[in-house]
Amino acid sequence: MTSVNITHIHNSRLTSLTSLVSPQKWLRRMRERRELLGLLNQPDYILDDIGLQRHEITREGLKRFWAD
Repeated sequence: MTSVNITHIHNSRLTSLTSLVSPQKWLRRMRERRELLGLLNQPDYILDDIGLQRHEITREGLKRFWAD
């Protein structure tokens, strides 16, 4: 029988795993997406001024908090 010991995890993989399960990151995304959807109440000229379109706001704002 062969035994395998994992003694090294590549740093970028560990960072990716950490960011995947980061509650702070999830909460930040939820707040940002909620605020983004709030912009839909603004008139078109305001959205034009900040360079956003309604379909972009909707697409990003409706993403799940775990989606990047």
